[in-house]
Amino acid sequence: MKVHYNIGGRVSTVDCQIGMQANDSRVDFTYTETGALRSVAYDGAINWRYIYDDDNKLSKIEHSGTWEVLRYDKHGRCSFVIF
Repeated sequence: MKVHYNIGGRVSTVDCQIGMQANDSRVDFTYTETGALRSVAYDGAINWRYIYDDDNKLSKIEHSGTWEVLRYDKHGRCSFVIF
């Protein structure tokens, strides 16, 4: 397994092989301007996307076409997730 980092010190790419006979796989990570995780791609296909609100709180997660929406209470705690 080989891990690559971006200029900000965050993981940008992981190259790995699962099993003795398996082909190499690559997982790529992208980040927002504020450093929050934006997406995760497995072998070039985006599998996870993350959307943040104006307060930089995670507000939506998308995986394979399915969205989860997060809601927060007045104290900033995640209080509800819609699948």
